[in-house]
Amino acid sequence: MKKRCGYLIEKYRDMGSAYTCRRLLEEAETAGLSLRMIGVEDCLIRPDGVYFGEEKLEHRDFAILRYKRGHVMEEIRSLCDFSYNSPACFDRYVDKYHQLKDIEGSGIPYPRYVLCHGASMPFAVLKEELGLPFVLKGLASSMGREIYLIEDEMGYDAALRDGACSATGPDKEALAQEFIAHSRGRDLRLYAIRGKVIGAMIRSSKDDFRSNVALGAEVKGVPITPKMEEIAKKLFICTGYDYVGIDLLFASDDPDDLLFCEMNVMAGIQGMEEATGVNVAGAIIGMIAEDFGI
Repeated sequence: MKKRCGYLIEKYRDMGSAYTCRRLLEEAETAGLSLRMIGVEDCLIRPDGVYFGEEKLEHRDFAILRYKRGHVMEEIRSLCDFSYNSPACFDRYVDKYHQLKDIEGSGIPYPRYVLCHGASMPFAVLKEELGLPFVLKGLASSMGREIYLIEDEMGYDAALRDGACSATGPDKEALAQEFIAHSRGRDLRLYAIRGKVIGAMIRSSKDDFRSNVALGAEVKGVPITPKMEEIAKKLFICTGYDYVGIDLLFASDDPDDLLFCEMNVMAGIQGMEEATGVNVAGAIIGMIAEDFGI
């Protein structure tokens, strides 16, 4: 049988030591797949093809996407027959507004929100719609970046002026959402593969309203419940993801009273593997191997 080959597309070529990339490379080798790390910032596009340094890249069976967007990433991806997640899913759901629009009517509850275009939305309107405080976030933010808790008009103006917040500058769109006080500093992260939850953990922070592991939040594995499975299955029907991190908020003390926050089509796996003992990388690679009949 032909050995199946793929590219793991990341930012730099030397990210094989980063936890998620290292684990995917390890599990691919165990599964008999040839998976090679390609750094987008180490590539050039020439008229005759894609060059990784001085090497012209060749066709491959599949790509695992770990870099959000750009022409170089698209050209590398075009060399592969299949992409995980699919281009349609990956490109659409790096945008948090698309996530919310596409689950409308699914029965999955979510906080109230307003999409606004930078400084064109007066603070008073958002205050009236969402109450105080509310959350302001960039549409493609990740790891807790470009997410602000807005408690007053001064904070709102500061967030819009913040040069580090590329998605919420005056000329960019942003998502303003109702703040769920009961979930302050904690949320529920699920990891799901084609609608099946394989791991669940609570992320919690004592010092920040955000609960991102990248910002120092602690994690604790929790049992998978029917409600979690129900939400993941509905999301899969709506979006068609291959694998995804799903973030849910706690609306009350009832563990099943959950609100959709967002999904991450390139979620890191270190916290989930360490908190739950689940081999997430193995499950992702296993899905790909199964697709190719391995």
